[in-house]
Amino acid sequence: MALALDEMDYGVVLLDESFQVLHANHQARVALCPGMVLTLDGTALRVGTAADQRVLEEALLAAVRRGIRRLICLGDGEQRMRVSVVPLPVGGGWRSPAVMLAVERTQACAHLTVQGFARLCRLSPGEEQVLQALCLAQDPAEIARQHGVALSTVRTQITNIRTKTGTDSIRDLVHHMSMLPPLIGALRQQATRASSPQGGTN
Repeated sequence: MALALDEMDYGVVLLDESFQVLHANHQARVALCPGMVLTLDGTALRVGTAADQRVLEEALLAAVRRGIRRLICLGDGEQRMRVSVVPLPVGGGWRSPAVMLAVERTQACAHLTVQGFARLCRLSPGEEQVLQALCLAQDPAEIARQHGVALSTVRTQITNIRTKTGTDSIRDLVHHMSMLPPLIGALRQQATRASSPQGGTN
């Protein structure tokens, strides 16, 4: 099951009834790193403020004691994080009542998923870069500055992307990307092979 959870493109944390961490998938370990509003500290979850602690504890207690699902918001501004708190009742494969936390994604689509979609739709390398940027919520002017090209070039690339993908607007395109199945695990496997001493040989 751990390998299956690692294929998901958002963070998942499983807790027992005493709110100790049973498992956190790869995306959760990345998202809940030190400095974030919600962090993993061994088998415990930590939050930055007393107010956020109350919000989290109330949601966890409601899940375990009353089977209530909640969407909570922790922190504010750039540190804001939305988390789904979902009860996993007895009989679902757990020895005792447990809770699942699902952490919001930080981008519309994972990098490798965009790559796969770009190949599927026969996008050019430049169009793929623009698509990656759009999935990071960058606007055309920002993309043009970042890549050192004219705004008209980026707009032409966006038009080409929309034509090849059959989408009507940037908003429609990004929504479409957010619905794609993830390719998270393959990306990590490639990165691991590339960084290993044997990564460049076959």
